[in-house]
Order: sequence, then structure tokens, then C-alpha cells
Amino acid sequence: MAWCSVPSPARRRRPAPGWRTTSFAGALVDARAASLVDRCVKEAADHGFPAKPFLVWQLQVQLATGDWSGAVRSVAALQPLMKNAPAQELFAFEWMQRVAAATAQQTDEPATALLAFLAKRPLPMRVYRMTAEALILAKRWSAAQRVLQLANGLYPSSPALGALESKAAAALQARVAPKAEFAAVPAPAALTVEKQFFQKLEADEQAGRWTEAASAISEVRVSKPDWLGRRESEVLEAQMRIAMHTGEMLDVIGAAKVYLDGGSAHALFVFNLAKELGLRGARDDGEALLIELLRKTPHYPPAERLLKEWHPPEKKRTK
Repeated sequence: MAWCSVPSPARRRRPAPGWRTTSFAGALVDARAASLVDRCVKEAADHGFPAKPFLVWQLQVQLATGDWSGAVRSVAALQPLMKNAPAQELFAFEWMQRVAAATAQQTDEPATALLAFLAKRPLPMRVYRMTAEALILAKRWSAAQRVLQLANGLYPSSPALGALESKAAAALQARVAPKAEFAAVPAPAALTVEKQFFQKLEADEQAGRWTEAASAISEVRVSKPDWLGRRESEVLEAQMRIAMHTGEMLDVIGAAKVYLDGGSAHALFVFNLAKELGLRGARDDGEALLIELLRKTPHYPPAERLLKEWHPPEKKRTK
């Protein structure tokens, strides 16, 4: 059987078009089989299947195997296909777009922009790991090290991240004349002082300066002052409030994933955010937040009651 065989319409028994090509392409990405993924992309195009998922897989394998010019071409091909895409897809595309730029260009700006993008919100460990792997493959050691420093604040016990950080540190140390690979995103000195940071954050929120407040949190996450770990919950609460006002629901849910700890205090905070979203007419977003809450705090009564209120059972028709 060919690696990327595509059944003809007459012989296809499953309802999803291109299921076999899709299945093989996903497996080949995991195996980093670039030439076979390219073949799947071509066969999918020949059979008229939607191009977007195959181009995404092609971009993933290009970043994983060091085909930087190919990754830039895939980003360009995907750009027009991302119009009206769901928020999660848009975020994933922007992430890969920034990684492609940071690996393909040996200038400071793309790597600095990538770091600032990653610092905006807590992310799954896989995002940091894949980003660092690509940067290390591109010999962007300093950039990789800074990404891993961000990741270690959230996942300090990860062996995979620790091994990558050791690799990047060893490569930097081995260089005879280390040269700054990208400019660090500077945090204003005042914002690294605990009391001044929270005073300014409160003032920005009260004045509705949401963009400034979000920037302050990003800067602190990059600079990682000593007090950040101790007050992480408060920073995450502010991050969720701010993201709700700026409409960045991925940021809200991403922060909630880290913030929720199974305890009632954190569950209540997230519940109130979800309830507020419902009052604003954004029930879909509120429901997504409640689902995450129930995943971390199963059977939380207020969340279950609110979901039932939003989705009342249909009344049985009387004969």
C-alpha cells in the first residue's frame, strides 16, 4: 500500500473525505518524513481535498526538519486560507509563522517578536518544546534559551525542557566569541519591583488602559522577577480580566488552565468570569471556560447549575 494512497470516491466507505490521506499525513508529521508529507500534499491537491490541513502539516514538518525556506513558503501559502479561521487555528498559525521567521532570518527582530508573543500567555509545554527545538536546529541558541526560561517558569520539572536548556547553554558556552543573537525585550525597571508593578496594574485596570496592562504582564513574564512565582495566581487573575476586556479568549482559557488547581477559591474566580461572559452575551466563550473549570474541578455545583440554566432540558410535549 502506498504511504499516501487516496481512495476514489466510488470506493470510499467512510464519511470524511480524504480520511486515509489525512491519517497518513498526520503520522508522517510525527515521523518527520518530509518527502512523504510533500507527496501527501500533492495527492490531496490532485484529488481536490481542502489544502489547509495538509499545508499545516507540511509547515510543521518543515520546522521540525530545518527546511526554513520551505516553511516561509508554506506560511505564505497558508496566509489567505486563514481568513475567518477559528481563534485556535489563528493562534497556531501565528505561532508557526513567527517561528518560521525567527529561524529563517538571522536578525534580531523576528526572534524578539517571537519571544514577546510567547510571553503574552501561559501555553502548553509542547509549544515551548517545539519552538525551542526549531531554534536550536537553526542554531539560534540565545533565542532558544530565552524561550526555555519562559517555559521553565510554568514547567520547572520537565526533563525534556531541561535537556533542551542544557543543550542550548552548552552551545552558547562553546562559542569562542558569543554574540547576542537577538535583543532581549526589556522590562522597565519599575515594573520588576513588586509593589510598583501591582500598583500600576491596578491603576491601568481602573482607567481601562487594557493594552498597557497586558503589556506590563508580558514584560514581567519576560523579566521573571523573584517575586513572580509567589504571586503567580494574582498575575493570572489580572491576565484573565484584561484578556476578557481585549477580547482575547484564548488568553483567558490558557491562563485558566494554569490557574485552576482543583480548589474552590480558584474555581469561584473562573466561574464568575464565565458568568460575566454570559451576561455580556458571549455564552459560547463562557461555556468554554466552564468546561475547562469542570475539567479541573469536576462536579463544581455552581458551574453545573449555570450550564443547565444556559441549556435547559426541552419540555416534553403533551399529547
